[in-house]
Amino acid sequence: METTKIFNKLPSDAGVVFEGFERITIKSRLDVKKKLEEFIDIVKSERKPTMRVIVGEWGEGKTDAFKRYIEPITKEIGYDAFFVSASTLSNSFELPDVKKLVNATPSSSLQFLVALFASIKAESQISAVTDPANFFDPNEFVED
Repeated sequence: METTKIFNKLPSDAGVVFEGFERITIKSRLDVKKKLEEFIDIVKSERKPTMRVIVGEWGEGKTDAFKRYIEPITKEIGYDAFFVSASTLSNSFELPDVKKLVNATPSSSLQFLVALFASIKAESQISAVTDPANFFDPNEFVED
């Protein structure tokens, strides 16, 4: 059996790209990179906002995919990309201002969008997303 030498500390991630290290590629990430590139190409031609959800177990690289690949590319082409963790989305349903709007509609898709936009505001701290406290109608909040 062949083994590798145990390292003293992890290598710096400064030179690490999403696909792996300089001479080492992670094959499964190449497939993901290709799918993300295809999606970004679709986004460029869409006239409406487009969303992609990356699903995976803890530690599988969802945040890494966003930070090292999606975010730099979207910034380069002048698009906005937002990272929202599942825990933030789940927790947003408990916020009083979100609860008020969620309880004002029976539409589960509208409830989800209210929570999603509140989560985007919480995760990204951008002023472009309005504060849900300023609204009584969930449609108006989502459309704003």
